[in-house]
Parts: sequence; C-alpha cells; structure tokens
Amino acid sequence: MDDEEIIGIIGLNEINEESTEIVCVAVAVDYENKKIGTNLIEKAISVSKEKKYKEIIIKTGNCGIGQLYLYQRCGFRFDSVNKDYMTDNYKNPIYENDIQCFDQIILKYRIYSKKELTRIIEKYWNRLIAKNEEYK
Repeated sequence: MDDEEIIGIIGLNEINEESTEIVCVAVAVDYENKKIGTNLIEKAISVSKEKKYKEIIIKTGNCGIGQLYLYQRCGFRFDSVNKDYMTDNYKNPIYENDIQCFDQIILKYRIYSKKELTRIIEKYWNRLIAKNEEYK
C-alpha cells in the first residue's frame, strides 16, 4: 500500500438502524470527472443496501453545483433545506463557484425492499392500464 496513491475517499456513518449518512466525498483534483466520485457513492449505496438500511442522507451547501449534480445523478432526491445554516455555523463566509454558501441542502436516497418495489411497480402498472384503454 505504500506505493499506492489515494485518489478518492468517502465517509459513511450510521445515523440510526434505518439510516446512514455520507459525510465526505473527495476526489483528487487530477482525477475529477473520471466517475470516481460516482463509484464511491455507488459503493456507499451498495454497502447500505447490504446492511439493510432504508435511506442514505447526504448534505451539501447551496453553492455546491457539481456536488448537487453528482448526488442527483446517483439517485438522491432533495429532501429539505436548512436556511442560513452556513452563515449561522461558520465564522467566515464560504464561496464556491462564485456563489456564497448560505443554506445546507439535504438529499436522500431511498432504499426499497423487494416487497416495496413490487408494490410500487404494481401500482404504476395499474394506473397506466386504467388510463390507457388500449392496454385493457
């Protein structure tokens, strides 16, 4: 391992018996935009699924445009906003992408059991068939 270079890290913490939180995702600058962040997040999702958690939470600032793009592309959905979190909790202003960070954005990835997925798919198909005469 001494010769190996660390090019990315991810931190995954248990919040409670149903939830985990990704607390850190970082990729070395020379390796950005090479799907490493995506692979790290997919691994965190896989580990959370294996351990039977129901959701994964990730938080970022409102100015983290790249992070918001990545998290949504990996299946996370906006959950809530902690208004003024950054200005209330950090002494110095934080800027990224020439935007001041004011708010904390919370996103969640819902992990469904096979039973839940089956129920969701059945409801979808029943609605589709009910609304489209040609499928009856």
